[in-house]
Amino acid sequence: MVDPSGGDRVVCEPTGGYERAAVRWLHGIGVSVHVAHPNRVRRFARAAGHHAKTDALDARMLVRYGAVFPMPCPLAKEADREVVQDLLRRRKPLVQQRVQESQRLDKGPTEGARASIERHLKWLDEEIAQVEEAYRAAVKNNASLAASAALYQSVPGVGELTAATLVGYLPELGQWSGKEVTARVGLAPWANDRGRQQGYRSTRGGRGTVRQVLYLAALAAIRCNDDLKQFCQLLRARGKTGKVALVAVMRKLLLVLNAIAQRGTPWVEHHAPPGNKKA
Repeated sequence: MVDPSGGDRVVCEPTGGYERAAVRWLHGIGVSVHVAHPNRVRRFARAAGHHAKTDALDARMLVRYGAVFPMPCPLAKEADREVVQDLLRRRKPLVQQRVQESQRLDKGPTEGARASIERHLKWLDEEIAQVEEAYRAAVKNNASLAASAALYQSVPGVGELTAATLVGYLPELGQWSGKEVTARVGLAPWANDRGRQQGYRSTRGGRGTVRQVLYLAALAAIRCNDDLKQFCQLLRARGKTGKVALVAVMRKLLLVLNAIAQRGTPWVEHHAPPGNKKA
């Protein structure tokens, strides 16, 4: 399809990762690409009265979808950043398998099954260690990624895995306002009001991979980060539930990280981040 601003651009749907080679190739020849969320495209098709689903119809709907809505077309991924993403993506199922095998071992299997599980656990431990060493090296060998990761790790509660996930999956950190970054990660409270009735605010959508590591970082932060610990205690004192308070800590932590990325200086305790002014 033709971009009104000049040139061509492509709108496609994710296909379980199979689209990545095509997206890289298109970026390589200077074509902008937007990978559309499949649920949004499907709802758009149904709103247009098309309930059937065929490849030809899907292609036409993608063209119409791209023509109706403004399509952000990110630039090609930096090679080292994509390496970090792939390694983190590989680490996740390995860790899940290790948890599953450990649970099987706790159930008291017979000798033969136990020996098999223990061998698999040993292999998983070694493989996870190699993957972790590889993503550390990928971050360390890129000066820009290493500098950003070091800034993020200056915040008490933010560890190596969280910092690597941020540089891999949230490269825009520091370039967006507080509202934009929390919305993109799925930590912005969405309104649910009808007339005079004010409904319950909830968070949804966004980049789940980033949100998951921020959840773990927030759990650590309310124990070792005095600022966020006091913030959480204040919310609980006001009657907020533990879950609501923890999500608020996640959001505040993300705003702090965004502010640190904006100013390019490490964490300073009891410092009011400029990101809050934009939120």
